[in-house]
Amino acid sequence: MKYRVIISPKRVGAVLAIAFVVLFTATVIYSRWYEEVQKPLVQIGFPQTTTASWSYDLQSTIEPAGEEYAESLGAKWTVEVYVPFSAFSDYGSDLRSLEAYAISENVAHPESLSVLRRWVLDNGDIIFLFHYTSVRENWGQSVWPGEDVTVLLTSHFDDTLYTFLLPFSALHEDAFGDLYLFSVERREGAWGNEYIAVRHDVSLNTLERIGDMANVYGRPTENPIIISSDNLLYDGVMVRIYD
Repeated sequence: MKYRVIISPKRVGAVLAIAFVVLFTATVIYSRWYEEVQKPLVQIGFPQTTTASWSYDLQSTIEPAGEEYAESLGAKWTVEVYVPFSAFSDYGSDLRSLEAYAISENVAHPESLSVLRRWVLDNGDIIFLFHYTSVRENWGQSVWPGEDVTVLLTSHFDDTLYTFLLPFSALHEDAFGDLYLFSVERREGAWGNEYIAVRHDVSLNTLERIGDMANVYGRPTENPIIISSDNLLYDGVMVRIYD
């Protein structure tokens, strides 16, 4: 006995509909995956806050003030010190707001020094010339040229100046020499959350570096910062976040 297989148009339509749905779903998933992997993959982080502090001791001598300082400032004695860049390179890129004291064998306590002049050399080393006054002269005692002193240098900064420290990899420079960084903003898209890179022009504080971190002036954004990316970024580009 022979049997005839009758294919119903409805059955064919159902099979084709299922195949279409499967193919459409696969196409959408692939398209979404392909679109996603084309986005730059970024690593994000948040600014760090720190308090910078540095100290250094060295030997110097008391010398008569030069004519330019004696006439214009009434300085009588000076102390010059040479601070190599290696002495503060782990602390920062420069020395500012410096406090200095001299200790001589004839005075039991440190005596304050004030800066007369500051030279920054090409290699980053710094020479300070300080104005020295001593309570000994008020007591009728003499200060002698060439007298040895120990100079104590300290640098303390208000931690509010250092609330936006970032790795240097987060900073970029455009063709005009302007610095900028990218933050990440989240928004609702057709397929869920999307992440957008937003450019912020920035500048560095007078102390440009603290340790190995860039010291960014102000607080340009409250959003996470893009620390690194596997592709070029521009303002408004959609990114995916490294997890």
